[in-house]
Amino acid sequence: TQFYDWVVYWFMTKLLSRKDRVPGPDSLFEVSDSAKRRWHEDADSLKDKELYRPKTLDRVADALNQMEILKPTPLPKGTYEHYVIKQGDDLYRISKKFYGEEGLAEVLFRVNCVQIHDPEKIFVGMSIKIPNKEVLESLSAKTRNSAEDQKAAS
Repeated sequence: TQFYDWVVYWFMTKLLSRKDRVPGPDSLFEVSDSAKRRWHEDADSLKDKELYRPKTLDRVADALNQMEILKPTPLPKGTYEHYVIKQGDDLYRISKKFYGEEGLAEVLFRVNCVQIHDPEKIFVGMSIKIPNKEVLESLSAKTRNSAEDQKAAS
């Protein structure tokens, strides 16, 4: 999807004039993952310190506002290693390889949700973070507790 985002960006900036970009997408599937993520970022975390609200996204603004975007789980330095995806890998196999169990694949996805937009779609050559087992188990426990808290509140 990063390559796709780059191709869309290049096409939009090099081949189309500004007036050709208006009115913009009609539905969310036409909006890049990176644009969806930027839409939900705090202004302070963006380069210009302003909310990302281009006029071309006006027609999908309501749908973007209703979306839930996963925020990456921050990892302290020195608590993870990088792993490059190989042919035949999926998050379950990687979880089994590094932690001896497949059940931590969802937490791996949450840690790497900036690079991986869909846990079923990882690609050869992608680099992901592999937290050490203690950190990952701690994150897994926090995720379970948070989900249980949300269920109890509803």
